[in-house]
Amino acid sequence: MFNIEDFEVVNSSNKHTLDAILYIEKNLNSDLLRKLKKSGILGIDSQKTDLVPLVVDLFKNNQTTKELFRQSTKSNEILTNLWVSNIRKKAEGKVLLKKDFKKFQALTRNDLKEIAAYSNIQDKYLELENILLDYGIILIYCKNIEGMKTDAVTFKLNNGTPVIGMSLRFARYDHFWFTLMHELSHICLHIDLLDSPIIDSLYDSEDNPIENIEEDEIEDQANMLARLSLIPRNIWAKCKARFTVNDKLLVDFSTKYNIDVSIVAGFIRYEQQKYFLYKEFQKDILRDKLLGN
Repeated sequence: MFNIEDFEVVNSSNKHTLDAILYIEKNLNSDLLRKLKKSGILGIDSQKTDLVPLVVDLFKNNQTTKELFRQSTKSNEILTNLWVSNIRKKAEGKVLLKKDFKKFQALTRNDLKEIAAYSNIQDKYLELENILLDYGIILIYCKNIEGMKTDAVTFKLNNGTPVIGMSLRFARYDHFWFTLMHELSHICLHIDLLDSPIIDSLYDSEDNPIENIEEDEIEDQANMLARLSLIPRNIWAKCKARFTVNDKLLVDFSTKYNIDVSIVAGFIRYEQQKYFLYKEFQKDILRDKLLGN
């Protein structure tokens, strides 16, 4: 139990702190605390009291209000709230540390195509945090919390800077790039909506994307633009490996149009709903390196 007297200021002028303490007391059991320590959001020797600043941030940004979240009902709301708050605090820290931080203006469809083109350059994804800073966008990798089925979040800081947080709960290269492009599509299409976080659970399992769980128009739009940014429709129509399982056709198409072969293979598996196809072309990201492990 908390001893409220341990906190210097808990009165009518500091309602957020009191709300945070009550929220933690009501919702954070020992198992959730263990998961937060395992994820690295809390240190191994941390106590419940160490969560207070994080939860205060939740209340200040109204992130505990359920209607602000667009997420799978399978996601654990408490863990997701804390995960998003942790990303927000890291993003705010980046803004404070970088004196020449570029102010976000807009993100165009052409910008999306330029960013997607990096997917065919060896290990270029490891530089995306710096690349996106040139567009005035902050990218944060924050380890998935055990039991949390959230892939990414997009929102704006109070100064208007867009932030993308990615959990990297699946390490597949095609998953990584589609998730990133989906979140960038939100910034391109839905920037006016991002005062509230858009939380995405795009995958139910390693091989099963979630298809229109709530028939959400916003998510449909982001899905479509993400696909078109990675492989334009007129080029995709020329992919013969979609209709005849043939490794050479797949590689030739990938080479001709400068599209990473694992992404092409992933598109075909998804389109055909046959997740056994072209498995030999799958590859993984260096997840531990992105997470700083």
